[in-house]
Amino acid sequence: MATSNDTTPVQRNGAVPSQAGPPDYFIGRVRIDGHHQAPEPSRVSVAYVTFEPGARTNWHTHPLGQTLVVTAGVGWTQCEGGPVKEIRAGDVAWCPCQRRHWHGATPTTAMTHMAITEALDGKAVEWMEPVTDEQYLAGPGRAAGLRRRFHPWRQHLRGVGLRSRGRSPDAHTGDADMIRPAFL
Repeated sequence: MATSNDTTPVQRNGAVPSQAGPPDYFIGRVRIDGHHQAPEPSRVSVAYVTFEPGARTNWHTHPLGQTLVVTAGVGWTQCEGGPVKEIRAGDVAWCPCQRRHWHGATPTTAMTHMAITEALDGKAVEWMEPVTDEQYLAGPGRAAGLRRRFHPWRQHLRGVGLRSRGRSPDAHTGDADMIRPAFL
């Protein structure tokens, strides 16, 4: 980390190489940039996380919560038992302490957020199981495990990658196995 004449530490852009989101904690293609851990006694860390369409975190918790500042694109986030909420560039989302949640891109649009997290006793996150396709594809306004026949965003999926697989766009049923190939 470079230090200016006034002793204010500056971590230069690019000083920390980009990393792929570990597949043990993320579904789909995820890139982590600019990760920074403030020196003690601070407990704060920050990173930019970019989710390609369809990518998301596993379920996880933070001992002191997490702030997400969406900087580009459109994403979804959900606290367990609550509805999936859409988040857009400029939005700020708060993930409460010890509350199971996930976040990521929508099926059709990438999303980047700045994740700001505090550690407690050296631990900032506890990772859990993956978010299922059914939970993810429930879409905005729906709680995990609930499905509906029509998704407002489903029209964007019609015909994407399905015709080339020998299926009519009108035959689309929302099954994750049919949708996923369109985004890989």
